[in-house]
Amino acid sequence: MLAALAAGALWAAPGQALAAPATTWCGTPGTVDRLPEGNPGAPVHWIYAIPSDGTDRLATEIGTQMQTDAETIDGWWRGQDPTRTPRFDTLGFGCGQQLDISFVTLNSTAAELQPIASRFARILAGIEAAGFSSAVTKYIVYYDGPGDGTNVCGEGAGSAESEGVAIEFLSACDGLPSSVVVAHELLHSLGALPAPGPPHACPGDDGHPCDSQLDLLYPVATSGVPLTSLMLDVGHDDYYGHSGLWFDIQDSRWLRHLDTAPSHLSVVIQGAGTIASDVPGISCTASCESDWDANQPVGLVANAGPGMRFVRWSGGCTGNADCTSRLRRRRRSRRSSRRRHLPCRSRSPAAAVFARARLLAYARRVASCRSLLSTPSRSVRCRSRAGALRAGPARARERGSRARCR
Repeated sequence: MLAALAAGALWAAPGQALAAPATTWCGTPGTVDRLPEGNPGAPVHWIYAIPSDGTDRLATEIGTQMQTDAETIDGWWRGQDPTRTPRFDTLGFGCGQQLDISFVTLNSTAAELQPIASRFARILAGIEAAGFSSAVTKYIVYYDGPGDGTNVCGEGAGSAESEGVAIEFLSACDGLPSSVVVAHELLHSLGALPAPGPPHACPGDDGHPCDSQLDLLYPVATSGVPLTSLMLDVGHDDYYGHSGLWFDIQDSRWLRHLDTAPSHLSVVIQGAGTIASDVPGISCTASCESDWDANQPVGLVANAGPGMRFVRWSGGCTGNADCTSRLRRRRRSRRSSRRRHLPCRSRSPAAAVFARARLLAYARRVASCRSLLSTPSRSVRCRSRAGALRAGPARARERGSRARCR
C-alpha cells in the first residue's frame, strides 16, 4: 500500500517580482541518471521535461533556474536544520559539482498536457517511459509547457518509503518563487503531511498544517515571499523533528546526514567485471572509492565480465552472494573473478510497475476531486495526500485528499 501521500491547492496573493537567478548551471543534460553520484545514496533526481512539440530552454534559461533553486533549498534547509539537507543528485563536470539534470521529451503534446486534471498522470507516464521509475529515487520535474489558466503551480505525491514525484509547472504562478513551489512539493513527495498524528492538520485537509502562515507546508502562500521567510515545520510538532509516533520527515532516507562523519567505501576488483550499488552511488568497472552517509545500508552486486565467473568477496564482504553492508567505518571490499562466462542476472520490474500503477491511480483520484472543485455548482470537500500548489489573485486554502469527495 502506498504510504503517506500528500497534496492540495495553494493560492498565492500578488507580490513583488523575483530577483534574477544568481547561479549559472554549467553542466550538460543527460537522458539517464548518471553515475557516480556526487552524494551516494537514495537521491533526489532533477528532470527538465517538455511536451513532444515543445521548445527546449534548458541550456539557455531553465538549467540555471534549477541550479539556483537547488542551492537555495539546500542553504535554506541547512539553516532550518544544520544536521540534514536533501540528497540532491549531483555530478562532477569540468566546472565542478552541478545538478545532474536529465532532459525528457514527453510522449504527449502540449495540448494533451494542458488540462490540469490529467497533467500529473501524463507527466508521470512520460518520465517513466523515459526510464525514470526507480523506487529508491525521488524525482523533481520542471515541466516547461503551457497551462490551462487554472494557475496550479505544481503537484507532488509520494510515499515515505518508496516512490515520489514533485512537479513544478513553469508557465504558472508568476511572482511565486519556484524554490518555494519545489520545496513544498518535495515535502509532499517525501510523505508530508503524515496522517494520522500531526496535531495541527487543517480542518478537512490532513495534508497540510494550519498552525502558522510561516510554515512552508501551510496551504496559503503569498507571491513574492521568498523561501528564506518560511520555516520547516513551525514548532516542530507536525512533520519534521517532532517527538510523536508518526513518520518524521527528518528521518527520510532521501536526506543527507550532516552531523556524522561520512563512511568511506573502497571497492577493489580483481579480474574483469562490474560492481554496482543497489541504490544510486557507484557502478565500477575498475577499483573505485566513494563516501556515504554513516550507517547507510548498501548492497553491492557483482557481475562478471565476458569469459569470467564471479568467485568471492573478501574484506568488508564475504562469500559469493550479493553483499549487503551497513557503513559504520572505512570499508574495503574486494571481489575476485575467474575466467568462465557467467550471465548477468536480471531483476523483475514487477514491483516498480505495481508502485507506478498505484501512484497513477492515486493521481486520477486527486484529479477527480480537483475537477469537481472547479465546478461552481458543486460543493466538494476533498481530503488528499497528493498535492497541487495553486496561485491566484488572492489567498485561498490548499485542498486535496485521499480523494474522499462529496
